[in-house]
Amino acid sequence: MRKEAVTKRGILTALIAAFVAWGSTATYAQFSVSVPAKTTAQPGDAITIPLTLANSAAQAIDAFGLKVTFPGGLLEYDTVATAGTLTNGWLAINGNLTGPNEITLGGFNVAPITGSGVLLTLKFNVKPTASGKDSLKVSNFTDDLVGASAGNGEIEISAAGTVFFAVLDGSQENPPIATSAGG
Repeated sequence: MRKEAVTKRGILTALIAAFVAWGSTATYAQFSVSVPAKTTAQPGDAITIPLTLANSAAQAIDAFGLKVTFPGGLLEYDTVATAGTLTNGWLAINGNLTGPNEITLGGFNVAPITGSGVLLTLKFNVKPTASGKDSLKVSNFTDDLVGASAGNGEIEISAAGTVFFAVLDGSQENPPIATSAGG
């Protein structure tokens, strides 16, 4: 009986050691996907928001999925674009509205990417009556992005500013002239 207890203890110790060793060498997602920390625009503008991939471990990514939540009171989603990005030329890239303020994005390719840079860009139109600021959020990572961290951002829409003109010789003061959003 004593020999049986020693054998069970030895097996248990070996299993725990193997589990600890596996856990210390397992690879975990070491990348993030983010939008710019702050984007500013004016009512009526067409804007492009890059989704940036930071892939410091050079992990192979050949399929991904994620969601971007945007302020529907400020922006209207237009399309997803890949020109000049890491996913340019991929077999499939898709960006669909899956809720009033939510875009579900996904893509796949035969050859994986292993670098960092702009994953893709989102194009929006700023609503003509938009004003204020709100957040852009990245979430729900799937496929090769499981475990990625999110870098959320903010969009700020401000009406056209006030322009001040000054005469350089100081002989005259000019009152401010307000400009409209259209220029």
